[in-house]
Parts: sequence; C-alpha cells; structure tokens
Amino acid sequence: MNKARKVLRSAQRRAHASKRNTLTEKIMQASQNDSKLFHKLVNGQRKCNNNLTDTMVFKGIEESDPELMMSGWKDYFENLYKLDNLNNNQNFCTEKLRVIEVQNKIIEELETERNIEIDNTNVLEVQEVIKALKTGKSPGPDGLSAEHFKLMPEELLTYIVQIVNLIFKDKDLPQETKEGVVSPVHKSGKDKLHPENYRGITVTNTFSTLIEGILKDRLEPKLLKVQSKLQRGFTEKTSSLNTAFIVSAAADFYKEIIEELILLTLDAQKAFDKLHHEILFNKMYHDGIVGNMWLLLRNMYRNVTVKVKWNNSISDKFTQEIGVRQGAKLSTVLYKRYNNNILEALERSNIGARIGNINVVAPTCADDIAILASKEHEVQALLDIVNDMTNKDFVAINPAKSEIVPLTKVQQQLNVYLGDKKIDEKNEVKHLGLIRTIKNKVNIEDRLKVARRTIYAMLGPGLSARKGMSPIVSARLWQTYALPRSLYGIEVLNYTKSDITKLERLQLQICRQIQGLPKRVASAANYCLLGIEPIQSTVDRLLLNFFGGIIQDNTSIEYRIIERQLVMSKQTANTFISRLETALSKYKLPKTSRTAISQTN
Repeated sequence: MNKARKVLRSAQRRAHASKRNTLTEKIMQASQNDSKLFHKLVNGQRKCNNNLTDTMVFKGIEESDPELMMSGWKDYFENLYKLDNLNNNQNFCTEKLRVIEVQNKIIEELETERNIEIDNTNVLEVQEVIKALKTGKSPGPDGLSAEHFKLMPEELLTYIVQIVNLIFKDKDLPQETKEGVVSPVHKSGKDKLHPENYRGITVTNTFSTLIEGILKDRLEPKLLKVQSKLQRGFTEKTSSLNTAFIVSAAADFYKEIIEELILLTLDAQKAFDKLHHEILFNKMYHDGIVGNMWLLLRNMYRNVTVKVKWNNSISDKFTQEIGVRQGAKLSTVLYKRYNNNILEALERSNIGARIGNINVVAPTCADDIAILASKEHEVQALLDIVNDMTNKDFVAINPAKSEIVPLTKVQQQLNVYLGDKKIDEKNEVKHLGLIRTIKNKVNIEDRLKVARRTIYAMLGPGLSARKGMSPIVSARLWQTYALPRSLYGIEVLNYTKSDITKLERLQLQICRQIQGLPKRVASAANYCLLGIEPIQSTVDRLLLNFFGGIIQDNTSIEYRIIERQLVMSKQTANTFISRLETALSKYKLPKTSRTAISQTN
C-alpha cells in the first residue's frame, strides 16, 4: 500500500512538473512573439483554479446544490432590479418622484408630437465604432463577438447602417438586443458566501454595444459641458489618479497654511444597479437631450431582460426594471449624469475645502465621492446636503462603509452623522487604491510587501533557483506585474529619497536573484543585462506622463492647481510641481513646466 502511494505521488509530481514546464515554455515563447498571449498565460497562472465557491448563503439559508444556487442567484438579482423595492423605500422622497413621473409623461407626449429626428448614421461613423470594439471578449447572448463585426465583408456594412437608421426612426431597439447575461464577479477581500459581495457584470449583444457606441459618441460632448469639474471618472484623458492628485494637493496646501483638513469617503450602495430610470431621463432632458434621441434612450431601458450565468449554467430571463448595466457602453455616461446634481449642490454650498480660490470640496471618480473640509461642522453640513440630494435621487449611502480621516492634525475627535448613524473615524482610509493618513506620505513598507508577494507568487520563493524561466522573461514579469503594483499612484503622493532608495534596493535584489548574480555586481551592470531602468527613472517618467496629461485640458481643476503651485509654492516644499521641476532639470529638458503651462494658455 505504501509503495503504491509513493508511486502515485511520484507520478503526480512528474505530471505537475511537466505541466509547469510546458506553461513556462509557452510563456517564454509568447513573451517574444505574442504580447497578448503572454498576458493571457500569465494571468491564467495567477488566477485561482476555482474562483467560484461551492456554497452560497441566500436569505440566511446555506445552499450547496447547483440548481438551488442558480435559483438563489436569479432571485437575488431579480429582487435587486425590482422597481417596487426602490419606490417603497420610506427613506426616499417619493413626492418628488411623482412630480418627475408626471413631467416625463408630458415630455414623452410633447416630443412624440414634435418628432425631432435623430441624424442618420453613415458608413464612416459605424466603421469608427466597430474599430473601437474590444476583441477577445465573451460573445453576447446572440453568440456574436466583436470579431464578427471587425472581420465581416464590407458589403454587410451598408445593411448595418440601414438597420441602425431604422432603429433611430423607430426610436426603439428590437427586443432581442435588449437581452443581457449578468455574471456575478466577486469583490476582492469580501466573503464569497454572500451575494452582496459580488458585482453584477452584464454582457450584452454586440449589436447593442454598437448602437450604444454610436449614441455615446454623440451624447458625451453635450453632457461633458454640464459635467462637474470635480468628476474625473470615466472621462477622456483622466483617471482615478486625477482625483487622487486633488486630494494630495489639498492636504499639502492645508498643511502649508497650518489648517485642519478632513477627508470623508462615501459608499453608495449598489450605485449602478439601483439607478432610477424616471429620475435619470428627467435629468437628461433638462441637460438638453431632447427630441427622438430622448425617446430612444428612454425606450432602450424599457423591457430590458437579463439572465444570470453562474458556474457555466444560465438561469431563465427576467426583467431589469432599474439600474444601468455594468459593462454596457452607455452606462458610465448615464451614471455620471445621474450623480452630477450632488456635486453641483456641494459646489454651490460655498463651504468645504479650497486651494486658494479653487473649489475642491468633493473630488469624485465615478461613484466614489469624497468630501474635503477644514472643520467638523463643515463636514456635517456637506454630509447633510449629500443626504438630502441622495434621498431625492433614490440613492442609499451606506454609513457603515463610509469613513472619515484627518489629513492634517485635528484637535478633537470627529463626530459626524449621516442621518442618525455615526460615521466611523479611522487612522487611515483606502481611497481610490491609495492609503490616506494624516502624514499624506507613501506607505512604503506595504508597497515593498506587495511587490515581493506578487513576484514570489509568479516565480516561486528564492527566484534564483527558478528552473526553465529565462531571466529576460522573469524581468518582464517583474516590470509588468509586480513593479506597477508597488508604484501605483506614487506620482501624486509625497515620496522621499528614502522611499525611492528602499524600492531601488528591492529591485536590485530581485534582478540579482533572477540572474543568479552575486551582490558585488555593480547596479549598472545588473540593470543593463536585463534592460531595466532604475526606480527613480521610472518614477520620473510617471511624473512627466501625468503632468503631460494634465496640461491637455487647461480648464481642469488639476491644471489650475498646478498653475497656482507654480506661482505660490516654495521651491523647498515637497509638492508635485517641485518634484516635477527637479525631474525636468535632471534630464535637461528644454521646456520647463512653466513654459508648458504658458503655451497651453
């Protein structure tokens, strides 16, 4: 018996080693020839073999039978997307909703009578949208993927244009294109047993994506004109780091003037899933989206049906009565419009944080709203405004997941309430992937741990003993996966020379290990053999790229902050502009940041 076990274990080890070696060879070949396959293989290796749990808890009952689990998921999403559950919430302002519903009926009758037609599409517009479709994605419920449209004969393009124009004329989509398949995606770090800890990502028909792409390109320029400057999410040439930069700049400014600054992060419950259609389209109309375009958008969200996909099984379809589908082209545009009123109300309040005369009261990235204020009573007043606006918009803020942290020294304990629920004060808060504390500095030790964990998870402990993997490929894994995680957001944080030195030491250690080199080998030789740049050079590049993005829009809040720092900041201060000027002078670049700013005006 023992001998048989040894033989079995030996066979298992050989099979595992063979599989690992085959994967290693594929990764090495793909690293030189096929970048897309390289990332696919690496990501496949990084993912857990079983991302799904065998057990779920629905309504307090534990289910492990696949059919009962699928039924539980269907009931969960069907209940989540029910309009009655939203309308019957006593915390929301139902009186305003009734007024909006009456307005929308009048608007619909008026616009139907006026019949302001949507401009017809053409071959060039459709081609541009098809070109922008992402490949390598799952096909929609109709079985068609982006590749079908990209590789189809040109003769079919004319028919697609005709179909789109018929849809514009009819002001509605065929029912088949309103179908979607929602897949629960687990939120990292949350309990897998509870459905509330999953995000529903919807895959729609590719033709529906094509229609939404055309509409998005037409609507976005109009809606951007009324979008709050504090909203930086899902906006061209911006990212969450733009929002993080505003928070960092505010903290630096308030430390400089020796004033208190408080950060409050707000968590909206199921923000995309519980968006009220009546309120949304009423807002769209008042933003100037009128005529048949308004009627088409309204009809697109009528009789929407979805199915739930879980563990390769698909449920029966049901109606989605509220919310916008996460993963759909138009969803981000519509959601930004939905919460725009909240940001406008906070700006109009004329309280909260300012950098000089620049209003930075609520730096926002999509549904992640943060409030900045210098006094506790200001935070409370702003939170009362948010509470009032969200009640009118049927949005629920979760006080248990909302957090408050001082970014400068605060004399007393903070007591802030959302309704009758107290917001917890923390020593540190994770906001947009960055740790915020009273020091407003880089959490360097955590970043070093993340880098080590990432590279060791991919290459195994020791690194130097890794068999079969080329040092060049190992270095690419470090640069592509481990290093970006350790440097994320560093360009908008106050790093020190000591922070850079610690990161540099770690990178040198990793590079020596994957090459099997002794410690006495010079750093320059260590880097040259692998073609890796020093950490300081990488940080400088991130800094310059971020600055280059900011100066593309001279109306943005970030641009105005940099303008002010150029004039007002001390050269010895550890601000973004001082770090930028140091990088520019180091590389003897001909244009200083002052010149770049002046040329964009």
